[in-house]
Amino acid sequence: TDFSYPNIELSLSNLINSFPKDAEKYLSETKNDIGWRGKNIKIMWMKLAVQQGKLKYIKDLKDFTTQSYGFETRINAIKALKELNYLDSETAGNIIKGYFYWNYKLVRVAKDALIYFNQQSKYSKIINKYIRSQKLKNLDTKRLNNIL
Repeated sequence: TDFSYPNIELSLSNLINSFPKDAEKYLSETKNDIGWRGKNIKIMWMKLAVQQGKLKYIKDLKDFTTQSYGFETRINAIKALKELNYLDSETAGNIIKGYFYWNYKLVRVAKDALIYFNQQSKYSKIINKYIRSQKLKNLDTKRLNNIL
């Protein structure tokens, strides 16, 4: 019930992790909260809901990684999907697009996620397949190869 968005986000996560039997209650109480720039509460809520088995929210998290949203929302969504250890071809493409974005904050998070996912063979295949399917500039391909 705090007015501070960061406090709500942190409390929601801590309460669900500390009292998993009450997770549904906490999710219900905060389901309409969005948060501030970057939709911090909404993305945390969706991540926690997925961890509780509500897999339908993966689609919404994936959508938040697209260029339709501001860089802060994209950052939060990429971090959430990384914590969920979830990647598919569409999301890999959105993360790669984030890696080539002008904002260094998004670039840094996208780079970190690409390195993380690329270390797992099943996700490495997805990333490399996506890269091969695109007509990237040689410089862009070189940049990706340097981090992968």
